[in-house]
Amino acid sequence: MRLKKIINSISCGFSFREKIENDLLGCVYVIQAKDIQPNSLNTEATIKIKVEDIKEKFVLRDDDILLTNKGRFSSCVFKNLPDKTFIASSGMFVINVHSENYLPEYISMFLNSNKGQCQITSKLETMTIPSLTKESLLAIEIPDVSIVEQQQLINVTKAFMEYESLVSKKISLCKKIIGVK
Repeated sequence: MRLKKIINSISCGFSFREKIENDLLGCVYVIQAKDIQPNSLNTEATIKIKVEDIKEKFVLRDDDILLTNKGRFSSCVFKNLPDKTFIASSGMFVINVHSENYLPEYISMFLNSNKGQCQITSKLETMTIPSLTKESLLAIEIPDVSIVEQQQLINVTKAFMEYESLVSKKISLCKKIIGVK
């Protein structure tokens, strides 16, 4: 099914007029493209800004899908942290899913998969830095899979990512033990 028929809304993140500077007194956290890896989001590195009045439409909600829209194309699902306000920068799309038949994690996982990346690549605008338009993104076909199968795929992907992380840590520790950099 086309992404267009599954989602409630799609928008670009907040567009800043100048370089974003970290403000320790800020109360709004900004997620940038560099904070997104396939199926994961690094909120530890997000910067804070001081904003007088941020429109509600820019505030991220639980289960919003974040997809970088220039250069490399990675997506993840945003899970809100209590008592914190997050917005996305303009370097990404914010996708809100309304379908009861598709889980946001499944859609994100598909967009990061080889088949999803092939569809994205086939729809890129050719510029110095490849970019994806909203219209092209809406035309992507998401495989129709039952909710049970979607959840199973999500669980397997999460388990694999955890395993991959543990193996990476083990390799790093072994290198330290034998003195290899």
